[in-house]
Amino acid sequence: MDKDTNESLLMDEKTQNLYEGLSSNLYVLHKDQRTILTAPLDSVLQGTILKVVLNTCNEENIPVDFTFPNLKQIDEWEGAFISSTSRLVLPIEKWVLPDGSVKEFPESPTIELIRREVLKECQRRVERLLTTEELLMP
Repeated sequence: MDKDTNESLLMDEKTQNLYEGLSSNLYVLHKDQRTILTAPLDSVLQGTILKVVLNTCNEENIPVDFTFPNLKQIDEWEGAFISSTSRLVLPIEKWVLPDGSVKEFPESPTIELIRREVLKECQRRVERLLTTEELLMP
């Protein structure tokens, strides 16, 4: 990866099905179906933030289809994002395809809603262990 790349994705070269990132889960938003596509749960690591994303989608009535996103259908996507404990929800702005071409996604209101609600839920669940003053004490 070059210095401007945030993640690399695992893909079946034969089918072009997308699994997940090296350190994140992957989701795409289908334009017409208004559905989040993400790999079947038995095919990826199920982390904490994946569960928060799925709960958020459920609460916001955003359908989730546990079907592998397929790179051949990238033109049918409104956008995509990854999630992890270090990134929470990070929209994908620019996708570098295996042939070197680039697909850019504009901001998606649906993905932004998910990002905002996941952040709120994580902030709600956080528990302060030390104050700033305690942390800085010698």
